[in-house]
Amino acid sequence: VLGYDMLSEEVRRTAIARSVDTGEASLSGPLVLRQEVDVNVQSGVLLYLPVYRPGVPVNSAEQRQAALLGLVHGAFRSQDLIEGILGRQTRLFDIQLKDPGASDLQLLSQEVGGNDWSPLFSYQQELSLYGRTWQLEVFGTPEYERGLIDRTGTLGLWAGLAAALMLSLLVGGFLYQRERKLKISEMAGQALQER
Repeated sequence: VLGYDMLSEEVRRTAIARSVDTGEASLSGPLVLRQEVDVNVQSGVLLYLPVYRPGVPVNSAEQRQAALLGLVHGAFRSQDLIEGILGRQTRLFDIQLKDPGASDLQLLSQEVGGNDWSPLFSYQQELSLYGRTWQLEVFGTPEYERGLIDRTGTLGLWAGLAAALMLSLLVGGFLYQRERKLKISEMAGQALQER
C-alpha cells in the first residue's frame, strides 16, 4: 500500500519495533490489511524482517536501530492462507486461530457447525511464531463426521488430529521458509555490495 505510514497504527508499530530491536522476523497481531476492499474482507497478519547496513555492528538494540536500512514485509490473508495449506480439506474442519494478546479481532474464525452442534473431534494447541503466541482450535465439521461413518471411528479421529498437527507445522514451516529466503537475499545483497 503505497504511501501508508505503518508506524501510524499501533499493531503494526509494535511488530516493527520488536523486529528492529531483536533483529528477527516479527508477526503483527491480527488486523484488517489496508489492501482489503468491500468484497471478501479477511483479517490477516504482517511479517516484518529488518534489513541493516552491511558491515555495521548489530549486537545491541541501539546498534540495530542505528544500522537500520528498512524492513521487508509480507502480508498474509488468513482465510487464503488456510485454504492454500489445506486445499479441499478445508471443508472438513472449522478452524479458529486467536491471538490472546489482541483486543477483539481474531485471525481466523469459522462458523463451528450450528447452534446445537457438538463436534466429536476437537483439537487445541498453542503456537509461538515470530514473537506472538496463537491459540489454534480445530473442530470436525458435520461433513467430516459423516466421513467417519464410512470408516472406523478411531482412524478418522487420528486423521483429524494428524491434519491439525500438519496445519500447525505447515504454517510454521511456511513462515520459516519465507524468513530463510529473505535472509539469503539479504546475504546475497551484502556479498554483491562487498565486491
